[in-house]
Amino acid sequence: MYVRTALIAALLAASAGSTTAATGTEPASAAPASAPPPAAAPAPAAPALTVTGLGPLRIGMTDAEARAAIGAANIESDTGTEISDSCTEIKLKGAYPGVYLMINDGKLSRISLWEGATLKTDRGVGVGASPEQVMAAYPGIQSSPHEYEEAPARYLTYWTAPEKEGVRFEVDHTGKVNAVHAGDSTIQYVEGCA
Repeated sequence: MYVRTALIAALLAASAGSTTAATGTEPASAAPASAPPPAAAPAPAAPALTVTGLGPLRIGMTDAEARAAIGAANIESDTGTEISDSCTEIKLKGAYPGVYLMINDGKLSRISLWEGATLKTDRGVGVGASPEQVMAAYPGIQSSPHEYEEAPARYLTYWTAPEKEGVRFEVDHTGKVNAVHAGDSTIQYVEGCA
């Protein structure tokens, strides 16, 4: 009997100050548990260049619609660089470094990524990629010689609608992508609007 009483006393002493299994309550001296801090909201994903557009921009929208969609704060020049009566290239800035818009016959026809661009295509390819990375991301891509540079420079063109909608990667003499163009058949132009 003495052993049983000692055992009960020891159990009661050990459980003092902890949650009681029978009642599920905590002693009054316990500090309340603090809630974990709220998780930080994830950063918004950068827009990806696709054959149909970039963020709010859509191939085929009018010049005015494109300018309104991108916002004046992201346009380096309100007048753009006029190349011909029917074609203009507009350099963007701010959230779109290294991005150019081609307005042809009053409509957005091409979006290009050049030096300084941090954005990539929806398949994860951007300026600085190797031809192998491009070919892995775009199986069946067509290769053609570069207009002005010797190999390994070349054009890698992927059509989603032949001669109407696609993406073209310009590979320079160093063997790296130095430009990405997405849009309509104007992705084949090698000198801006020509």
